[in-house]
Amino acid sequence: MHTLGAADLIVSPAILQLAGNIGSPTAAAIDLFRTFALYLLAECGPGKFVSGHTFSTSRDAPRYRVVWEPCTRYAQDNLFFNPFGRWRFTLP
Repeated sequence: MHTLGAADLIVSPAILQLAGNIGSPTAAAIDLFRTFALYLLAECGPGKFVSGHTFSTSRDAPRYRVVWEPCTRYAQDNLFFNPFGRWRFTLP
C-alpha cells in the first residue's frame, strides 16, 4: 500500500476466527483487506478514517476496530518499510 501513499493492513488469523469468520482465514483476510483498501482509496478522503473507528465489509459481516500504528517491522532503509504505517484490525 505504501506505493499508493497509504498504510499497510494487518490482521491475525486468531482475530478473524474470534470475529466469527468461517472458512479460510486467508480468504477472509483478502476480502477484508480488499474492501477496506478500496474504501480508503476510493470513498474515504485522506485523513477521514480515524484510528479506533470500526469497519465491516457488509451489514452482516463481523465488525473490527481498526487502529493505526507505525511500521516497526522493517528498518527505514528496507524496501518493505512503509512510512505511512499500518492499520491493524482488532476486535471491537
